[in-house]
Amino acid sequence: MKVIDLSHFINKDMPVFPGAAQPELIPAMTFEQYGFVETMLHMMSHTGTHVDAPSHMLKGAPSLDDYSISKFFGLALIIDHPLCAGPKIELKPLQQMSEKIGRAEFVLFNTTHSRKWGAEDYFNHFPLLTPEAAKFLTSFSLKGIGVDAISFDELMSETSPIHHILLSSGLILIENLTNLNGVKGEYCMFAALPLKYKNADGSPVRAIAIEMAKDIY
Repeated sequence: MKVIDLSHFINKDMPVFPGAAQPELIPAMTFEQYGFVETMLHMMSHTGTHVDAPSHMLKGAPSLDDYSISKFFGLALIIDHPLCAGPKIELKPLQQMSEKIGRAEFVLFNTTHSRKWGAEDYFNHFPLLTPEAAKFLTSFSLKGIGVDAISFDELMSETSPIHHILLSSGLILIENLTNLNGVKGEYCMFAALPLKYKNADGSPVRAIAIEMAKDIY
């Protein structure tokens, strides 16, 4: 069994959504003072590799803590959509993969955009689902959808239409994934476990993929 880390490191200089506060990792207790070490973590709920709850965009919608822990674990289909394939993830290619999507609990889009992590261009020109493609994905019994980019919508969007389409169907959204190229095979077991706090609109996660034997699926 091979486990692949799909999460970015959290540090004070990491990329964050434009306008969001940078995380702070402050030494709170030191060996010299107390004989042990503790760090004060101060960050936004959507820092780094993280999961969005429906309540992130929809008033009165479920928060992460409203879901069973099983919502954040399951069989994932990795769909390759490299940057050279175009700026949009269109409906037709997804329709051609209907049978494969139907077996999965998560769909993870490997666009290779995570290679730009740390560069200014990470905030630009990342592939996005079209509204038609997003609506198509809501027709399956999925738990969530993940992408290796900073958002499911254009950063300057005032309406976030793709977020609304997906979250209104009860899906969780995982953003800022990485290392999807390191997973062999189309399917893997996937986990993105959030912090357990009340009214959680989102949470940083340690996302992982567990490679599977092909005959399992």
